[in-house]
Amino acid sequence: MKLKNIIYYVAILIIIFIFILFITLKHDTKTGNVNRILSPNKLCINFDNKTNCEVVYINGIYNFKQNETNLGFNKLYYLALEENILKYLNTNVKDKKIILKNYMKTKESDYYGDIYIDNQNLAITLLKNGLAIIDPNCYKKYEYSKYQDIYKVKNNFDILKKHNYYVLNTKNNIYHKFTCKYIFDIKKPKIIKDIRNYNPCHNCILKDSIRQYKYKFIDEKCYSDICFYYSNFINKERPSSNCDNKMCKVVLNAINNALSTIDIAIFGYENVPDIEKAILNAQNKKNIKVRIVYDLNSKNESYYNDTIKLISKIKYSTSDNTDSKDDKLMHNKFIIIDNKEVITGSTNLTDSCINGFNSNILVYIKNKNVANAYLTEFEQMYDGKFHNKKNLNNFENIKMNNFDINIYFSPKYDVITNKIIPLVKNSKKNIYIPIFYLTHKELITALIEAQKRNVNIFILMDATSANHKSSKVDLLRKNRIKVKVENMAGKMHTKAMVIDEKYVILGSMNFSFAGVNKNDENTIIFKDKFIAKDIINYFMYNWERIDEKWLYKIPKPESLDSINSCCDGVDNNYDGFIDKADKFCKLKH
Repeated sequence: MKLKNIIYYVAILIIIFIFILFITLKHDTKTGNVNRILSPNKLCINFDNKTNCEVVYINGIYNFKQNETNLGFNKLYYLALEENILKYLNTNVKDKKIILKNYMKTKESDYYGDIYIDNQNLAITLLKNGLAIIDPNCYKKYEYSKYQDIYKVKNNFDILKKHNYYVLNTKNNIYHKFTCKYIFDIKKPKIIKDIRNYNPCHNCILKDSIRQYKYKFIDEKCYSDICFYYSNFINKERPSSNCDNKMCKVVLNAINNALSTIDIAIFGYENVPDIEKAILNAQNKKNIKVRIVYDLNSKNESYYNDTIKLISKIKYSTSDNTDSKDDKLMHNKFIIIDNKEVITGSTNLTDSCINGFNSNILVYIKNKNVANAYLTEFEQMYDGKFHNKKNLNNFENIKMNNFDINIYFSPKYDVITNKIIPLVKNSKKNIYIPIFYLTHKELITALIEAQKRNVNIFILMDATSANHKSSKVDLLRKNRIKVKVENMAGKMHTKAMVIDEKYVILGSMNFSFAGVNKNDENTIIFKDKFIAKDIINYFMYNWERIDEKWLYKIPKPESLDSINSCCDGVDNNYDGFIDKADKFCKLKH
């Protein structure tokens, strides 16, 4: 027999043998009850009413080890994940009836396959809840990858942190709080709940007892005919189209209760159906006239997709469209009701702003003189005069509730040079700045000089701005100014400043060159210690809830650094990629 024929027959025999082995080892289904939980991916199951349980591996779930680092986590994140997955399995899987599908036996005669409980694939359930990591050697890893949520996996650490767990250093039996800065340096840590048999870390337990926040969130504060509204963006998961917070409801009620006129200057509108419906309903009433001025670039595009859709339904509207290559913005955000009430501040009429995903301050003023100031500005824009084509329109020393209101409109008036910088130069005690953009060179110089005079300066800045090429964060920090960069999914969209606990500056304007020299903006300056106290409270509420490490580092706005930013459905860093598609939301291998 020729060698070629021998090889052919041997190959046939090998294929037959492999096929028989596959048929022998691979089965369809098997039922049983979960007797014990052995590890994050290993169960002990009683099959066919037998007394002895057999080991079954959950197909697709990684049996990670404490010291693994290849997935980009510190070992404490693995321990936290293990703690929570074992708790889940013991609560929801132990003693339950399961169906084992597509199973095979390992060399050790253990089972390996897909486990189903109540017709739900256990591996997928765990992945969806952030309670597992995909086994990199699993043949289903690509199929399962769409169910894995890395943010939720990392969130296991925060879950234990909230439920008063501790980290034990097994070398010296000293326990630490999750807030202790030393826990990530422990070489052999263990997560514990019961601390009775161990000694506390003197650095973190005795000096840093369970953290009590000093400042509380207050969403509304009124002084007769002027009210301030604040959005709580701390740990918000994603934008919402539901008008269910105080800020949105105030705007909605004002529009619904209008009697004669509604004049709106908006940078853009997006996905707040209740607001849109209220505007259109008002327009349909015979006795109410609705007008809108809005921003468009030279290509007739709006920053927000729904702006054009809304405007197409409005009878009376004007945009700032220009043929200039250097697009200027109609960046105002104000509403005038019946020529006697004004709503303004930093919030856009969008699902990310007015519903609390972004940090914003809104002020509602019921005063005819204030309304007249805004109406004068509105009429110029409605008549087609935007940006530097407008006439100068300042309104100062409007008396209201025993304090003065001063209103300034950009770009015809440089409020930063003429008003804000002099206040900074004369500051004596402290300055608080919650801001999206802070890039105005002369203002930054004035702040640095104030710091040198021992004025205590606190700046809370948006992560997008801090990562921008024009960012001045390093310069400010180099000059000993405390700049903390927020690490939430939403933006620090507020544009405000409080000086010496009595001067309050707020509005639509970022503290930038474009804010005072190009864009249509409005700025209000109050002198009142009570209003100043409220803004400082809001500032400090956000400040103390953002980790201290962001006083020295800069989180990326869409990354595992920024809470919820990898699962909020928003392109937070404007790079064209959202959530898991963004490279910064992926684990480092």
